[in-house]
Amino acid sequence: MEVFGIGIDVAKVNNVNEIFFEDSSLKEVLSDKEYKLFFRLKSYKYTYVCIIWTVKEALLKALKIGLSSVVALRDISVLRKSGQYCIHVENSAKEYFAINNICQAEIEVQDLNKLIVSTVTLYNK
Repeated sequence: MEVFGIGIDVAKVNNVNEIFFEDSSLKEVLSDKEYKLFFRLKSYKYTYVCIIWTVKEALLKALKIGLSSVVALRDISVLRKSGQYCIHVENSAKEYFAINNICQAEIEVQDLNKLIVSTVTLYNK
């Protein structure tokens, strides 16, 4: 395997709160799975959205496309399994992963006192 790309993103929880909650654009950013989980959360909603946002931004940077129409944010789900973050891709994101032979993603998320730092490393065959 080779490294395809590395992306990093940093955001303050409060800034993400202002962007997404005043503007009602959560449905454009969150996948259906993430959106349902958001409404089930009783606390840490803002941190949750900030983590999702920074992981997706880092992923798009690692893909070398940034925010574009190539991959829809809703086609990427950031999930947590066994204490580790992982990415599930569908539709446009799945196609882009296949075209570039991306077979693995490593995700690191740090919460530094309401400052979220996410790093994504992508590998291809």
